[in-house]
Amino acid sequence: DKKHKFLAIIPAHNEEAVVGSLIASLQDQSYDSKDYDIFVIADNCTDKTEEIAREAGVNVFVRTETDPAKKTKGAALQVFLNKILNDPEADYEAFCIFDADNVLDKHFIKEMLITYKNGYDIACGYRALKNKKFNLYAYSSILSFSLLNTVANQGKSKNNLSILLSGTGFYFSKKVIKNGYNFHNLTEDYELSLYSIINNFSSTYNPKAIYYDEQPEDYKTTVTQRVRWIKGYFESRKKYMKILNKEDIMEIYLL
Repeated sequence: DKKHKFLAIIPAHNEEAVVGSLIASLQDQSYDSKDYDIFVIADNCTDKTEEIAREAGVNVFVRTETDPAKKTKGAALQVFLNKILNDPEADYEAFCIFDADNVLDKHFIKEMLITYKNGYDIACGYRALKNKKFNLYAYSSILSFSLLNTVANQGKSKNNLSILLSGTGFYFSKKVIKNGYNFHNLTEDYELSLYSIINNFSSTYNPKAIYYDEQPEDYKTTVTQRVRWIKGYFESRKKYMKILNKEDIMEIYLL
């Protein structure tokens, strides 16, 4: 019956068109709102993202960065989370990460808390399609995430293998980042997945924790997104491959 404190984090760069819907879905959860906080990282914003977040009554962390190499989601999370970890009054046990264009099912936080109470250090939810325009590009993207969850992550969870995080809709416990949040390349989610394997953190997939995500609707955006992911995969593997043992490598190649 113990209450557990979560922090929902929304890294946002010029997301005035969508961030309000995500905040509203977070504020309308079936879990007691007193037991989780919401923080928007207004990351180098030039629009009304910060204003919308403050008007909705949530916390805002404003980040200004001039170095182009550090203008990434991972770098924004690194700066913010390391600040939170050094705050003695921040009593959060786990952190949920969302993209600003997400919308959550009413029971998302409640389901993730069930998973957390079952002892998992990391967990991801089920990614569904948010787009109003349902075309080939959007459908192909969400289909790939559905396969990742229902075929890969669900099977891995049943066999006590590490899951693969995919950008948004997941949590990790405070002990995962006890030495600081140091995942800041182009695919910080994949980097965190590798880190969890090396350090034996438990992870699982909860299909009842549903969230809706917006997918690219044109060829150029879809290709640009995939190229960035591939570059991030190689960056992450280059960083961790030297310190992996044989068992870790076998598990990683299942990701």
